Amino acid sequence: MAMLEGEGCFYIRLRCGVREASVQVCSVDKETPKKLEQLLGGKIYGPYNRNYTKWCLFRRDAVLDLCNGVYKYLSARRKRQCLKAISIAKLPDGRGTHWAIKRR
Repeated sequence: MAMLEGEGCFYIRLRCGVREASVQVCSVDKETPKKLEQLLGGKIYGPYNRNYTKWCLFRRDAVLDLCNGVYKYLSARRKRQCLKAISIAKLPDGRGTHWAIKRR
């Protein structure tokens, strides 16, 4: 949970007219993303230019489980981000393991 406060984000993106939610954590410590992948699944990207790697969690059920599990421990700012991710993730499934709705 501390990694979400310091290095993480609840990310909403628009891709091909569809909103998708994910949870991401960036770290220069290579062990942190590996541990998150072992514990929660997801995928590791990088290393990037500044020698950091990024762990991303995209699966709808996994994002909802993580958000619901850590919500009460988050700061007010992170709680707002988390609620946005939850609201997108609860929308009807639009793409296999991704969850989305078409923009109106």
